[in-house]
Amino acid sequence: MIVTPHFMKKAIKQLNLGSLSANLTFACEQDCRIGVAQAFVDSYALEIQPIFSDFSQKVTKNLYYNTSLSKITTDPSLVSSILKSIYTSTKDLVNKTLPQTVISESPRKIHDAIFETEPKFKGDCNHPKRVTQPPSGVAWTFDDCKNMDYICGNPPSVCHFFEDNRSRSIKAIVDDVKFHCSSGEFYDMIMNNIKTVATHDGLESDNVNYLLEQTGMTIKQYIDEFPATFQMKFCSNNTCNKYDHKIKELLLTFP
Repeated sequence: MIVTPHFMKKAIKQLNLGSLSANLTFACEQDCRIGVAQAFVDSYALEIQPIFSDFSQKVTKNLYYNTSLSKITTDPSLVSSILKSIYTSTKDLVNKTLPQTVISESPRKIHDAIFETEPKFKGDCNHPKRVTQPPSGVAWTFDDCKNMDYICGNPPSVCHFFEDNRSRSIKAIVDDVKFHCSSGEFYDMIMNNIKTVATHDGLESDNVNYLLEQTGMTIKQYIDEFPATFQMKFCSNNTCNKYDHKIKELLLTFP
């Protein structure tokens, strides 16, 4: 009976694993999946921001539509200062904080849309074998993208079914905007900001409540309308298709 020393067993095991690795295609791991989702977000953020910028202009332009300024305070200089501060901070919040909320959540939302929603881009990519995992540091190719013609867990598969994954990504972002509006979160963020600014600038509590009640009607109306506006404008008329090649190049760099 021949006994193989322990160190030789380990070496043989490593050799076998190395040979196996050269022939198999491994699944896109968590870092890869988040990276793939981020590839979509980095481009689509350029389409998200202008919609919120327009929304910011619309909200602030009509912010005091229902408000009787004489009921806010009898001090003309104070009312002017308060209204200016609220206008500026509201415009900044809607233009920056709200879209950043969506953009920061989008990688996870898109990740779940691609990798956790049926059919999931997960699972074995070796049966049947279509592509070979490139060496560490070497990107997949567009031929790999073309050849990986069934759904499984590697970047070429996500790339091959790119139109489906583009649609999933767009829907994930649209749904996130809908959620923040319908749940009242965006409304609460704006109203809490108005309350904080007005209180900080010296407005008495009764007058703060009046201001919140009056501005709240306008803001609520626009928040209710915004999801439909966002869905209509975001990536409409195939405007996001121009990012396809860039996103594919990036996602193919992931192992």
